[in-house]
Amino acid sequence: MADPSTDGASGGATFHEVVFGDAGSEQIRYDFQQFRELSLRNRVRLLMSMPSVFLSASGEEIPRDAAMRFRQHAPKVASPTSTPSEPEDRVTRLIRLLLESTLEHELRGCVRLAEQLVIEEPEPRAALASGLLRTAKLLEDDHGSTPLSWAAIRRFGSLVPTHRLAELAHFLEPGMEAETMQAALQTIWHALSVDQDFGLAILAVRTRQLLNKYLDVDWLCTPVARALTTDLLLAHSVLTPSGDEAGLRAIYNRAQGLADAIPLDLARAEIAEALSYARANARPIAARLQLIAGLAQVDA
Repeated sequence: MADPSTDGASGGATFHEVVFGDAGSEQIRYDFQQFRELSLRNRVRLLMSMPSVFLSASGEEIPRDAAMRFRQHAPKVASPTSTPSEPEDRVTRLIRLLLESTLEHELRGCVRLAEQLVIEEPEPRAALASGLLRTAKLLEDDHGSTPLSWAAIRRFGSLVPTHRLAELAHFLEPGMEAETMQAALQTIWHALSVDQDFGLAILAVRTRQLLNKYLDVDWLCTPVARALTTDLLLAHSVLTPSGDEAGLRAIYNRAQGLADAIPLDLARAEIAEALSYARANARPIAARLQLIAGLAQVDA
């Protein structure tokens, strides 16, 4: 195979041409320079949405990893002490693996890396979030509830706009393990205690259903059930539409009657912080957070 680093255009070209699309259908072609000048957003969109083949000048296929090892703007004179920085290549590969891989060891490393990366552009953030959600579902199906799937769920929540939190409803379905449900509920609470979104009806309804089940002395008999109920109360507090304050108060009244069995005291610091933020920013959930602060005996 030809050496891609010397093939095609000058200036450190790693391939001659990239072809997007299946043979027999309409295809999109870019030479090296054209592809390099695309924004990261457009590159990710193409790589995620269409099959691609990178070719040398002689028509030989070049592995994607090798083809993507180029700098966005190669310097005219390379410094012998400089270390190339390739965040675009790393992000693209990370997203692809999260969306395609079925190997646990690969996914484990990808989730850990995704927790560390800072990505500002909307499209790569959205693609990364989708990959993390797919990975969490795959891990749950294959291995049950694990810290790795919880980490993927939490990182998903930190990347998406609030309306995409509705996708976490999958992890609140019947049969899901309690620890996984807790990861989803904690993600919802942390996001919506800062940015309100009362349009997530699917989550509001599901958390209400679960609370109706768990706010019962016969259910609150194990540490896991008690911890899950705490997270349900917090999540439901920020999900309930403003037009259903009466229903929320009824839930709080039931919880108050079982206060000794619900360890809301473990969430005092989080509740106090959310209440302080809501008051400082005149958020509409301040009143309901005040109520749950009372249940948790927060000094407010």
